[in-house]
Amino acid sequence: MSIPSLRFRSLSGIPAILLMMIVLSVPAAMAAPFAYISNLVGDSVSVIDLATNTVTATIPLPDSSGVAVSRNGSRVYVVSLGAKEVKVISTATNTIIATIPTGDSPEVLALHPDGTRLYLTNFTSMTISVISTASNSVIATIPSGIGPRGVAVSPNGTRLYASTDGSVKVIDTPPIR
Repeated sequence: MSIPSLRFRSLSGIPAILLMMIVLSVPAAMAAPFAYISNLVGDSVSVIDLATNTVTATIPLPDSSGVAVSRNGSRVYVVSLGAKEVKVISTATNTIIATIPTGDSPEVLALHPDGTRLYLTNFTSMTISVISTASNSVIATIPSGIGPRGVAVSPNGTRLYASTDGSVKVIDTPPIR
């Protein structure tokens, strides 16, 4: 699969720091909604029952950082900084079911609105990895400029907003074929 063309723009006056908390509403068959929170210093991911505000599980994951949740709530994607990987966690079992190699210094994830792709910033590589959620593999790499830290996807999925070198770049992303 390839991305035919990309157009970059910079936005001035927009803070380049993105702070994200990912909350997962689980299917009705489960008792309550849960949040999956990465613990970088604790080398784990905490699963928090939002109805009781208690930790219900702790998943060992060294250098855990950015978190994204699949649209149907069955998978949680967590960046493992030092390992240069994204780990895929099944919410049914709270276990790691796949590992996706990434670029250097992976940091932040954003899910495409249709749920088919994840976008991952790679700070040292100066790229954004495009990850297929079907195959759990990197299907494209987008050059981003110096040190991408944060990334967000437009509601219609046609643009990425990436914070780099003190600015925000707008990247047009045509559908991947």
